[in-house]
Amino acid sequence: MVIRRAEEKDLDRIVEINNQTDWFGGEQKDFFVQFLDNPLFLVSESKNKVSAYTLICDQDYNLDSDNYSFIKKHFNNFYYVIEIAADIKYPIKGSASQLYDYLFSISENTPILGKISLKPLNEKSVQFHKRRDFKLIHKFVYPDFQVCGLYMRWN
Repeated sequence: MVIRRAEEKDLDRIVEINNQTDWFGGEQKDFFVQFLDNPLFLVSESKNKVSAYTLICDQDYNLDSDNYSFIKKHFNNFYYVIEIAADIKYPIKGSASQLYDYLFSISENTPILGKISLKPLNEKSVQFHKRRDFKLIHKFVYPDFQVCGLYMRWN
């Protein structure tokens, strides 16, 4: 597997992976195009096919999001994992893990944060992150009664 920066040619495949799950909005290419300048918009590629992607922002990125604003208010330096998703229909074992391994390798002493749905519960994601030493540090409760946990890992 190869970890590399996402390119425009990857967007159809990223949208396909993104739309395999209910946990992310049904984003289309125009949503992802805005992140092509982000050096932390990464894909895992195996046999010339994208098998997973992640979208990460640090403290210098300008992201319009309540969660991101909360993190920026409480941390000076960080990596915020907006999304990480692997192909569900044709999974390649370790695709998402390798994306995190890459992030861990560059993060040094910088906290890594990610938001996970707790209501409805995304048990698979919670367990995936707990196995990688992420800890729940905050809960976001939304007007539609959805609850998300902010998980963090220090390297």
